[in-house]
Amino acid sequence: MDASVLTAGVFAPGSSAYLSTASVDDSGWYGVSFDSLPTDNFAFGIYFRSFENTLNTRGYAFLSGGVNGSFGVGLEATGWNAGAFNVATIGTNGTFTANAWTHLAVIRSVGTATFYINGLAQAGTYLVDPVQAGGGHLSVDPGGVRWFDGDIDEARVVTFTAGESTSNILNALQVPEPTSALLVGLGGLGLLLRRRR
Repeated sequence: MDASVLTAGVFAPGSSAYLSTASVDDSGWYGVSFDSLPTDNFAFGIYFRSFENTLNTRGYAFLSGGVNGSFGVGLEATGWNAGAFNVATIGTNGTFTANAWTHLAVIRSVGTATFYINGLAQAGTYLVDPVQAGGGHLSVDPGGVRWFDGDIDEARVVTFTAGESTSNILNALQVPEPTSALLVGLGGLGLLLRRRR
């Protein structure tokens, strides 16, 4: 893909390690600000794995900001989902497989946001602009109520020109699926600035 058409941004994948938030209560990683990320023609995609879908494991696994309307993905009782925080659902899926890496992505293209699970579009779209304010969040609910419990790897944020094909965008977001043999660590999330408890 032509780099001038689709440019990787902010959270770039780095090593072969992944971030584990399992059994780390009330923690989150707050990262680089997305204030300058455009509100259209951008996408993010991240691999997630959780060992169970219970009240203790549910929550946003990634948010593009710390305010209402920030785009995010996570795990809920209905399964993997995407939404504009505290505003609306972008898409949801009733499926969840324990201990399996799953790639979640949101593509905002020409005014429409669509949720993808493992490269497949889910029902529903969202037309309102996201609010890109504050640092990116991993495994944290800005309201301080719930934290995603599981593993996170290969977070990517990209921008692109209007009209770029969905398959090209997904190809830029997805990398080979992580394996459970990898070392636990910060991996591709090394640009995150600090952890809070």
